[in-house]
Amino acid sequence: MGGILLIVEAPKKAKTISRFFSELTVKATVGHVVDLPVKEMGVEPPEHKPAYEAIKGKEKVIAGLRGAANASDKIYIATDLDREGEAIAAHVNNLLGRKHASKIARVTYTEINRSAIQKAIQSAHNIRWPLVRAQEARRVVDRYVGYLISKVLTQKVKQNMSLPDLPFLSAGRVQSVAVKLIVQRQREIACFKPVSHYGVRAVVHQHTGSSFITDWVPGESICDQNGLVVDESVAQKVKDNTHQLRHYKSESKRAAIMPPKPLTTEKFVQFCSGKLKITTKAAMASAQRLYEQGLITYHRTDSPVMSEEAVQAVRRYAVDKSLPIPDVAPVYSASASAQEAHECLRVSDIELQLPNDVDPQDQSVYRLIWEVTLLSQLDKGLDNRQTVWFLNETDEKFKARGRTLVNIGWRAYDSKYFKTNTTPKSTDEQPEQKLPPITDNDIFHDLSVSLQEKQTKPPQVLTEKTLVEQLARLGVGRPSTYAQTIEKIVSMKYVVRESKTLRFQSTSLGAVIVDALVPYFKFMDEHYTAELESSFDQIATNKADYHCVVDKVYQQLQKEMAAFESNDIKTNVKSDELSDFCKTTKKNTSRKSYAGKSNGSSNAKNTSCKVGDSCPDCKKGKVEKRLFKKDPEKQFLGCNQFPSCRFFAWPKSTG
Repeated sequence: MGGILLIVEAPKKAKTISRFFSELTVKATVGHVVDLPVKEMGVEPPEHKPAYEAIKGKEKVIAGLRGAANASDKIYIATDLDREGEAIAAHVNNLLGRKHASKIARVTYTEINRSAIQKAIQSAHNIRWPLVRAQEARRVVDRYVGYLISKVLTQKVKQNMSLPDLPFLSAGRVQSVAVKLIVQRQREIACFKPVSHYGVRAVVHQHTGSSFITDWVPGESICDQNGLVVDESVAQKVKDNTHQLRHYKSESKRAAIMPPKPLTTEKFVQFCSGKLKITTKAAMASAQRLYEQGLITYHRTDSPVMSEEAVQAVRRYAVDKSLPIPDVAPVYSASASAQEAHECLRVSDIELQLPNDVDPQDQSVYRLIWEVTLLSQLDKGLDNRQTVWFLNETDEKFKARGRTLVNIGWRAYDSKYFKTNTTPKSTDEQPEQKLPPITDNDIFHDLSVSLQEKQTKPPQVLTEKTLVEQLARLGVGRPSTYAQTIEKIVSMKYVVRESKTLRFQSTSLGAVIVDALVPYFKFMDEHYTAELESSFDQIATNKADYHCVVDKVYQQLQKEMAAFESNDIKTNVKSDELSDFCKTTKKNTSRKSYAGKSNGSSNAKNTSCKVGDSCPDCKKGKVEKRLFKKDPEKQFLGCNQFPSCRFFAWPKSTG
């Protein structure tokens, strides 16, 4: 009599689930088990059918899955519940073969605990093949773009720029658009010419010793097309005519100050880069570790919907802590473009705070998720916002903005990451202040009036946070793929990312890539790329045909490739500039082995340390077991602070 086999993706997840179910055999695929071949296209027209092959190094994993399947009466494939996970489930199903078909069922869950997995098994279903086809369509389209264009792109840049030693270049449906956004922004900043404009500010002093700020509001007739006063003499005249201000109108309205919504992947990575100053890749890696330990729900989601059970748990916690909650729990709904009806990203247990010995980055990420989980269910804040208008002696208008607290709401919780303030986003804006009681026709004589000279500011440099915001707003790619996209363009030296600010700067190589591709390829148009993402969504819901979508893209690429191959590259980047960049890059990026020194004296022969010890290099991290990507069965000892620390050692058992 055989048992029950549960197949998941990650070894850590398998270990966590095994603690809940000793009666189950739990095996891990360690990610994908098959993929398109590395050295050839692996897909051909007109059928556009991918030819998958087992990933090198996964032979032992596949053999283990097949052996466990032979010894089981029931097989549950419990890979992740997004399209990628559904594709892995389909590939495992195909690898196990027809003889096991009657035993196989698909299960999905959004959090890892005994109750959630039991419910998932009770609701087992078939593999959702439309999701598999949608994932496959994206994979095949991206393979066509990469394989058809990259080789020709490399050759043309080599020839046109006279760079015989140029490294291999790559083009990508999403990555090249990301580079384009960074290049465009940098060029906008370089071409920006500041415009001087003028204003008048009056500080009103009161007998109580306090004061408030008012600003001149110029009429449209004296402003340019951008609403700016560019004639200094006009502003100077207003200043000279302002010796007193008379109140003539007040406006007041209640403003709801909403708490942060439950997390989606997009908002999660934006918060991590903006508030924690960690990259999208690092944020997703931390979330993966937390999820595999059962501490948070599944982190690849585009829905802010929280389960009723979790909502009630958070509300009970809030009441126990004397935090305000609304009479009825807030309702958050997913956007129309949401792919799957996943639950939001939240902590599994609102009562749980991680111990201090947990990896510091994971601790911060967990704390951020915990705060949003709590705050999203608290009562909204309520403020009274005032706008008070004044006139000077020549009836020029001045305005003051004020804000007073009516209901503190969610702000009663002393949040580490989410605080509201009245500081303006721009130096040109007036801060919201506490205004004194003002009645109609009150006149103020004690003024400090100043002429203000300002300059328009260039667009802001794109950061990890704002790049993700732009990609999401334009519908380019999906939040779950942004980490891979960003790391790709950084590793290819198309852009440089500052380590502390996470700001991006395009390189001369990135600029040439964009200049080469934009005139010829539709996928460089973010609107076209967004429409293609919509087509993948339609495949997932059985509203579009896989072959029609892929073939249309392929035929378009064929036409564009013909024009691309027959024309020269036109760019403002000089050959010498690109040549110097490539030489510098080659010199600074010589390959290092895993045992290469990074910050100290990493030593591959150091086998005296063991799992749980302090890292002998950085002294901050902990030693843990790691898996080689190319050979998942092979383990080594590494620091949990990777990549900032690259300590490496072989365990004694594997020498």
